[in-house]
Amino acid sequence: DDFSINVGNNLAEKTCVIRMEATVDELIQSVPDTLRELIDRMPGEPAAFHLVHCGGRRAGIDARIGEVADAVAEVCGDTPYLMEFTFGEYGFESDNNNTCGGLMLSFTGFSK
Repeated sequence: DDFSINVGNNLAEKTCVIRMEATVDELIQSVPDTLRELIDRMPGEPAAFHLVHCGGRRAGIDARIGEVADAVAEVCGDTPYLMEFTFGEYGFESDNNNTCGGLMLSFTGFSK
């Protein structure tokens, strides 16, 4: 009623907020795509992965979450990984700033 939204973070005035949207198919497909992009950026052969997904993504994907697990297992092969679903994800990108986002993936790869 008061035109406010709950974004799960404290926002200072004049903070940039970008609203994005995706279908369930896009949420699922972005997981193996992002993992492959991470592997391409790694300086060496992957030794392990830490894969953090927004809990909101998990809720949006709902009963199709098995498709995410299957896609991760296919891309990772024998490389071990820890995958979790949290709330309040922070990520780091080329602008050298930490960013908090909703429906976010924050994947970390460890090279051999």
